[in-house]
Amino acid sequence: MRIALSEKHIVWEPVYVNLRANEHKTPEFLAINPYGKVPVLLDEGAVIYESTVVNEYLEDRFPDPPLMPRDPLGRAEVRLWEDFGDNAFLGPAEGIFVHDKGCVRAHASATDASADPGYTHSTGEASRGQEVPGT
Repeated sequence: MRIALSEKHIVWEPVYVNLRANEHKTPEFLAINPYGKVPVLLDEGAVIYESTVVNEYLEDRFPDPPLMPRDPLGRAEVRLWEDFGDNAFLGPAEGIFVHDKGCVRAHASATDASADPGYTHSTGEASRGQEVPGT
């Protein structure tokens, strides 16, 4: 999701979710995402979770620059790679890597994000646009 936000020059602000402290399992976070997983995108009142769904939302919401092919066959091929990543790669990879994920709130306009907001190593993240309970 961070790659899509960066490639599309979408300004966003992280809200950190400490996965090691199980902040993603708190009632406040579960009210945002009942799966208790990260990342989550909060955009003008909309709550979108699951990385593939978030990336497709960003593609539809901010179509330029496009990250997906415009033709149906090209889009289907990208979705097949996403499905492979979601179902065959992520499970084993999560067993190896400690990942830094969270939720993100996109700003209403896509503009050049020249400043890198930075990341931390033991937390997830979200961005501004809607208040996250408990933050």
